[in-house]
Amino acid sequence: MEDEPKPAGNSMNDIRKTPMEMVHDFRKQIPVDVRGLALALGASVEQGWMDPSLTGSLKKAEEEFLITLNGDNSPKQQRIILAHLLGHCILHSHLIQETVTEPYDPGIMEQQENEANEFAMDLLLPIESIKELRAKGITTPGALAERLQVPLAAMNSRLAGIEV
Repeated sequence: MEDEPKPAGNSMNDIRKTPMEMVHDFRKQIPVDVRGLALALGASVEQGWMDPSLTGSLKKAEEEFLITLNGDNSPKQQRIILAHLLGHCILHSHLIQETVTEPYDPGIMEQQENEANEFAMDLLLPIESIKELRAKGITTPGALAERLQVPLAAMNSRLAGIEV
């Protein structure tokens, strides 16, 4: 039986870690505990029902973030959306005035959207984890997506862009 990694982000030492150090720690888990990371970073995460054209929203009040995920989306899709919105929290907090909605909010430039997408892929689908799983015999895109708890389309996109 495979040893389960200890949850990252729950010790007093984490108070002194930068957000990117915390991301690095959480990426070691398979699958990544993206909700745990959000909480460790001080963001609140809730599920709500919103316009079907929206997948989630990010609200900033002072230096705190509230992330709302559209409850109509699958849990795997919500993981991708949450990781994307965390990318905005970490990479673009200085640009966020009040509320950002997904998909693409005209208030966030295309470059920032691409950066948040890349952040989400790097967080939930680390190349090291894909290589580790393949070495253990988990090789098909469907099996990899299931183990990493992401939609198959996200896994296919990641596999198309990397050499593993």
